[in-house]
Amino acid sequence: MILKVLVASNDWFYGCITLERVFTVINGVKFNQVKSKQIAKWIILCVFLLTIISHIHDPIHRQLINDSDGDEQRLWCLVRYSSSINIFNIFITFFHFLTPFAINLISTIILIISIARSRSKVRSKIPFKKHLQQQLYQHKHHLFASCAIILLTIPRLIL
Repeated sequence: MILKVLVASNDWFYGCITLERVFTVINGVKFNQVKSKQIAKWIILCVFLLTIISHIHDPIHRQLINDSDGDEQRLWCLVRYSSSINIFNIFITFFHFLTPFAINLISTIILIISIARSRSKVRSKIPFKKHLQQQLYQHKHHLFASCAIILLTIPRLIL
């Protein structure tokens, strides 16, 4: 359970970081860094608590089975979910995976468009499309990171 909570929290934190970047760009010089730090502390606490609460069913349904096989003693930790808890577990797994990814991807796209708009207002001689292409080129690593996270997380979803 601890590993599941930490991995899911990590995904949520990446989404939160991307959201903060968007707020920084949209607010510009009006962005309040002190208030942002205070909000971040509460968000960290809420993310951990909600992630723990959503995974609390896992240790409740685990069983320890003692396996005596000749000379060897083994202790197995098995999980047995009812069909409704299994559906809930699948939903929670996908929710903690897809929602932060969607937040990350959408926020990155909003970030790129916002920066391109602000640049096109300042440099009105250059068309918006050109600014958008430049921002896509400069921030493509954020888009690639989102896609890489998807590819690296697929084995976790399969298991």
